[in-house]
Amino acid sequence: QQDDAPPHYAVIVRQFLTDTVPNRWIGRHGEIEWPSRSPDLPPLDYFLWGYVKNNVYATKPANLAD
Repeated sequence: QQDDAPPHYAVIVRQFLTDTVPNRWIGRHGEIEWPSRSPDLPPLDYFLWGYVKNNVYATKPANLAD
């Protein structure tokens, strides 16, 4: 679920999400429409953050540039 913050709504971010987790991300003009700041529990708590964390920490950087 995106919160309408400009960095979260950028085309490049939406394209990354579409390419990385097709048919799984939820947000404004996303694959699955969901109103921002919805009172419901955010679906991302169930999938995306664990997925992102696993991918971020999958490989350790070899140098500062990585």
